[in-house]
Amino acid sequence: NLYTTSAPILMLLTTSITTPIVEEGIFRLGISKIIKNKYLFIITSGIFFGFLHIFPTDLNIVYALINSIPYVTMGMVLAYIYKKEDNIYYPMILHGLNNFISMISSFALEKIKKYIFEYFDESGIYISNEEKEKDIDLRDYLVDSLEHVTFIIELEKKLGYELPDEILLYDNLSSIYGFINMLIEIKKDDKNM
Repeated sequence: NLYTTSAPILMLLTTSITTPIVEEGIFRLGISKIIKNKYLFIITSGIFFGFLHIFPTDLNIVYALINSIPYVTMGMVLAYIYKKEDNIYYPMILHGLNNFISMISSFALEKIKKYIFEYFDESGIYISNEEKEKDIDLRDYLVDSLEHVTFIIELEKKLGYELPDEILLYDNLSSIYGFINMLIEIKKDDKNM
């Protein structure tokens, strides 16, 4: 979060260019030199790639393993592409695009999250920095319908667009990240229309 907010261009360049070059060099080129069997290479490369994106972690082992699944899968796909094409540039480019899209989404998420917490600060609703890092239930802070509606109106002003009526449902506020992702999806749908 620190790099995303304080040095976004550096973070975008690092994750989209430098990281794919280094990681593909290690996880595809390096491992393929050691493991010659195509299938064993794909599995091993994917597992190492996935686990090193999760561990070390504060999560318990079951949650950590579950959270590693997308990374392991991505690692296996990149390893498969490398073996199929026999060209390291294809997985590097795909890895870079994946990281680029993830970072742009992260920037959008952080911007909306900042707007939400600015509203709470301006309204005199205290949320500790520790709580701000969690997936909080916004309903715990918007205790009545007037506050809920005021929150939505102020958020619309900050975002610069009107939210559809279905977003006004109180239950949509049960998770800050779920709510933000809903806002991002709505904005994407508006752009596609």
